[in-house]
Amino acid sequence: MQDKAELRMTMYKGHVDHANIWQYQPIDWHTWKFRVWPNYDFDVPMAVATQRIILFAAKIANKIGDRI
Repeated sequence: MQDKAELRMTMYKGHVDHANIWQYQPIDWHTWKFRVWPNYDFDVPMAVATQRIILFAAKIANKIGDRI
């Protein structure tokens, strides 16, 4: 498995790609690192954790929901 720093950057790039596909402004690196990344769940399969973290970032970027 990738080390955590490399995985964090890979996931951030996935978020940026997702934002480009769905045409919304991606969050910045600082927000990703300190607000989104701490929510990455290493205890579930990587595919599930990846989906969850990308959608969580999209919610932050689009200000969806009352609490994030």
